[in-house]
Amino acid sequence: MGRIELNKAARHDYKDIAALQTESWRSAYRGILPRSYLDGPILQERETHWQNLMFSASGKRRGVFLAKDFGALLGFVCVLLDEEPAWGARLDNIHVRPADKGRGTGRLLFRAAAEWVSS
Repeated sequence: MGRIELNKAARHDYKDIAALQTESWRSAYRGILPRSYLDGPILQERETHWQNLMFSASGKRRGVFLAKDFGALLGFVCVLLDEEPAWGARLDNIHVRPADKGRGTGRLLFRAAAEWVSS
């Protein structure tokens, strides 16, 4: 394992983001969400969601950051500005590949999101 690198996501990253979120949900929500949903068309649903989000006109009001190790996606975070009228920014998603938890990736992603919101 190498050094974790953080980068801002590009539009074309939506499929990788959707795949990681799907893997994360299947791991974390097994027994909570219906099996038919988790084992069904969740990947296609997540791809559509992320494609719509990443290609939307609100790109400057959205921060999506990727954590990678030697090019392999370990996790991502998504922050939406002005989404919560009373509070401001909303941490919309933060996911780390289940096999890569415990390396501090989530902490790095959270810090990147907080710094982006503060800048």
